[in-house]
Amino acid sequence: MIIVTSITSWNDLIVDQGMDLTTIQDEQIGKLEGWCRKHIKSDFEASNLKSIEALVMDYLALNSQSSLSAVVDTDLGYNVIQKAAKLGFDRFIENGLKTLNEAKAIKLINQQTKYKTTALHLAALGGFFPLIEVLLEHGADPNIISSTGKAPIHLASYINVSNSKEKQKIQKKCIRLLLLKTNQQTAEACDDMGISLLLSVIPFDDEKLFEKILLKCPNLIHTKDLHEQNALHHAIMNQSVHIVRYLLTHYSHSELITERTDNYSTALHLAFRYGTPQIIELLFANHQCLDKRFLNSLDEHQKIAVSYLDKQSSNNVESIETFMKKRGIDKNIISQTSSNNVLFKPQFF
Repeated sequence: MIIVTSITSWNDLIVDQGMDLTTIQDEQIGKLEGWCRKHIKSDFEASNLKSIEALVMDYLALNSQSSLSAVVDTDLGYNVIQKAAKLGFDRFIENGLKTLNEAKAIKLINQQTKYKTTALHLAALGGFFPLIEVLLEHGADPNIISSTGKAPIHLASYINVSNSKEKQKIQKKCIRLLLLKTNQQTAEACDDMGISLLLSVIPFDDEKLFEKILLKCPNLIHTKDLHEQNALHHAIMNQSVHIVRYLLTHYSHSELITERTDNYSTALHLAFRYGTPQIIELLFANHQCLDKRFLNSLDEHQKIAVSYLDKQSSNNVESIETFMKKRGIDKNIISQTSSNNVLFKPQFF
């Protein structure tokens, strides 16, 4: 047993709290939730009694081990503290670390799994802010790189589109804390897919966070992924309007705007395929996007950007001529070989 306690089963906890499972009330569920927050996970929110029982059973299984370093997942190489970190058990980890001297605690916290991740990596991936604070306070190293080239801050920055706005808010809080603790060299590292910290936060569409990263790591503005997609390309494909506006404002004369991807797509190609009308308008407000050579650039499908023109309705597709006229752009700027003066409907590849 890691933390000495008289509670070794679910029933022990129920009895300890003076409850009867057959007559348990809502206020008693709140009492159990409070116990879990004190002993297991400080930000735990119970959806029902079963969720409390599941949490307690995970805690009991870990606490029954001989030490925090005991291996509990041989496939991934997780020890107790790493498994607890994956679950976000900040109170359990903090109380467990109190049983160790400082040197041993630091060594254990920074021990790596089969894939070279640490407890801090796992806490960052889960977006567990209270746990990240605990681990950093006890000596966790934020600069350890995993086997896939990721530091904890890189894992914290990966957004799940299904996450709620509140969850994303906590994720950004984790990123800001880790940014303070991570050295510049680590923060500027790219993973094995060529994704940098700057590229990975673009889906949040938070220009303040984006700028904060650039202030620490200005060289990241030049990073591209393995498909030669830069920050503007990522912002367009993720429909991150605020980031697109930021880049066009602060890098209006940069090659960032005219660079192509590995399939020869320009920012305009991507905007017409994946962007929004607002993003398209932002690009056309930039002088580089009005350059004749840029407008006539062909992608790997031998198409110019405006040939992907789509008004989101098959009954309301503008012609290239109409589109250009509305924006005061000379229609003759488009080469005759590229434009056949027809209506272009959505293209999918």
